[in-house]
Order: sequence, then structure tokens, then C-alpha cells
Amino acid sequence: MAEESSRVWTDRYEVVFAPDVAKDIQRRWRLLKDDCRMMSNRILQIWRQWHEDKGHPAMLAKWWREGREKPKGEREKAPIGPKDCVPPELSKRIRDTLHSEFYHVYGRIVELLVNTTLKTLKEKKDADGWMKGWVAVLLGRQSQDSFERWQPIPFDKNSMAEILPPLEDNGNFRLKVRMNRFRQENGVSGSVVDVVELRTGYKDKTGKWVIPKKLKSQYSRMKRIFAGEYEFKGSKLVFNERKNKWFAMLCYKQPAPDAVEMEEGSVARLVPGAKEPLRLSLRGGRRPYAFVGGYGQYVTHQRQQLLRGVRVRRESQTYASSSRRGHGYRKAMGAIAKLKRRWSHFTGQCNSRWAAQVAKICRDRGIAKVMYYQPHCDRITGSRFLSTTGKEGKRDSSLWDWYALGVRLQNAAKKHCPGLEVEVVKWEPKVASGSKKKPKKRRKK
Repeated sequence: MAEESSRVWTDRYEVVFAPDVAKDIQRRWRLLKDDCRMMSNRILQIWRQWHEDKGHPAMLAKWWREGREKPKGEREKAPIGPKDCVPPELSKRIRDTLHSEFYHVYGRIVELLVNTTLKTLKEKKDADGWMKGWVAVLLGRQSQDSFERWQPIPFDKNSMAEILPPLEDNGNFRLKVRMNRFRQENGVSGSVVDVVELRTGYKDKTGKWVIPKKLKSQYSRMKRIFAGEYEFKGSKLVFNERKNKWFAMLCYKQPAPDAVEMEEGSVARLVPGAKEPLRLSLRGGRRPYAFVGGYGQYVTHQRQQLLRGVRVRRESQTYASSSRRGHGYRKAMGAIAKLKRRWSHFTGQCNSRWAAQVAKICRDRGIAKVMYYQPHCDRITGSRFLSTTGKEGKRDSSLWDWYALGVRLQNAAKKHCPGLEVEVVKWEPKVASGSKKKPKKRRKK
């Protein structure tokens, strides 16, 4: 069996409220998202106060002053280690305080917020990147984080969240969550159950449910989550201020594909083409089995659009008025840097999509090994389609990341075709046997 995939995927669904309970649920959720912000800040306040009471900032400051002038090998160890960041005593104090101050919030939501905030606090680096962030905060080298905007509302299976089937054929799936709790007269606490719909379709004029094309894939995945084929993971509710709508970010984990019986000795070759993006040949054949990435017209269009935008922005800066000049290099080159990031994002998306396509083809055909020929010199790179298309004879910096394609191919093999071996071959021009100059023989005197 293949190893279990560790990747978690997320789908966004619009939340649809029933007319009779819409105002009550939205009112409580709006207050709750603000409570999540207050709880996140309260966690950091309790953490800082606990370390102040223990005298840890003074201990770290003394250690820092004495050791910063010494060589790296002669410095003493810090008096506070990673285990002292959030010891069990402090963790219990944080949870007890939040449960007492925010009693109206469901207990599992408090636990999820505490776990997320403390995990970020432990793992985050400082601004320089070589010290733990929480140590830099106690030393006074940087300020403590704070949450100024409202926070998403987390939930998971342990918070009694459940996916319910639609009430009608092809209707919206339903989500049952518990967000608030209250204390009853006998002292026993109870929780408020909210049931809302997740948008997976619309009703037409005849009253029948219709699943639009853009929601069909989400509807099929929702059916698998409900059936248990996909594992339901921790999710959250997010409020979009611009649209004035609530959205459920549902996280799920797909099962890893079973290992496919591979043909021993079967090899596929992936070569960057001169007239198309990639050529895939199976079992050592010279004729390509598939043109991965099609014929690449979209790559040409994207590069031409990018170069046109760079040229226009440079001309506008050249003929800019005096009021637009003199604001620094970043201000002048900011628009061009944004276009460069757009090209980098585009190449990364293409590499990921093509690598997944190659891995699925090898899985279906039972190929055991893929040899990827990575261009390794300008002579070969300059003649490949992905490096030249759309340039119109002009030199620019819109290069293709050939190394990233090999990395994405290895990751896609682990995900889509376990057991597939990926070999990266550095593609260099061959030198003919008779092209090398022979050393001249000395004449005997």
C-alpha cells in the first residue's frame, strides 16, 4: 500500500441561511468573530505576563549582553530553552482563563484558537531569521504580534460539526455546527446548534435544482466527504466584508492512491520541445506519446502580454513629469516587479499542472521510470519553445524555471503515482568525436 498523503485541501462554499433564523445566526456569528480576535490577543497577553512574573526577560537580556561580543563557539547556552516557551503550567492557565472569561463560546473553538496561536508563537522566526520570534520578543528586539482585525471561527469534527445530506435531489448540502453555549438553571451547560446550507447549486425557473458547471467538481467532492471517502479536517468560517457574505472553508484529506503495478524496465522520456512545451515518449520510443501542455499558445500570449506591459510602464516612467520622479527606485520599478511576480506565478502553475499530467499518464500506462532532460546550457535553452515563444526577437528576463519543473515532477510522482522513479538528466550538447583538435606532434630533431 502507498504511504498516506499528508496534503490537506480546502474548498470554499457560500453559506446560505434559512429566512427564519438568518438574523439570529448572523448576529451571533458577527459577535463571535470579534470574540476570536479578543481571545487571540488575550492568549498573547497571558503568555507575556507569565514570563514577566518569572523574570525571563531580565535573564535573557543579561545572557545577550554577555554573549554577543564573544565568538559563536564560546557563548553560553540560553537560560530559557524551547520547552520554557509554553510549559504545561502556562498552557493550563491560558485555557482556564479563556474558558472563564469567554464562557459563551463553545469550548472546542477556544481549544482550536489556543492551539493555533501557540503553535505560531513557537515556530515563528524573528525579523532577522536566525532567532526564535518569542525569544526576540522577550529580549525587546521586536514587538509582540497583535490581532487588529477579526479572526475566522474555527471548527472541526470534535466540535460536533457534521455534514448533512440535502433535503432535495441535487440540493444544497447542510452544515451543522455548535458555536455558542449557555448555562442552564440547574447549572448544566448547553450549546446552540446552528444548521446552515452550503451553496452547491441553484433553483431554476421551474423550481428544480441545477448544479452549474463551476460547482460540479465541488459538489462531487462534497458527496465524497459526506460518504467518508475523504476525511473531514479542521475548517473555519470566514466573513467577506466586501460581499457581505459568510463562507465555509472546508478542509479535507484525500486518500493516497494505491500503488500501481509497474512494468520492469519501462522508461518514459520527458524532453522540452522546440515547437511545443514538452514531449513525452514512452518505453524508449522516438515518436512522442503526448504533447504535455498542448501546443503552448497560452504561453505565447502570456509572455507577449507581460512584455507589452513592461515596455509601456518603462516608457511612462521615461516621459514622466517631475512630480512623479524622485521617489526612489522601488516606486519607479514597483509596477515592473509586479509583472515579474505574475510571470513567476504563471510558470509555477504550468509546471505543477504539467508534472501532474505526466505522473497520471505514467500511472495509467504502468511506467516505472521517468527521465526528465533538464536544459543545462544556453545553447539548448535558447532553442526551446518555452524560452523563446512570444519574445519577438527581444531579449528579456522572462526565463523558464527548468529546475522547478523537475522538483514539481518528483512531488507529483509521490502524490499521483507512488513508486514512480524520477531521474533528472542534465541536458548538455554532445561534442562530436572528430571535433576536438588533436595535439600537434613535436618533430624529432
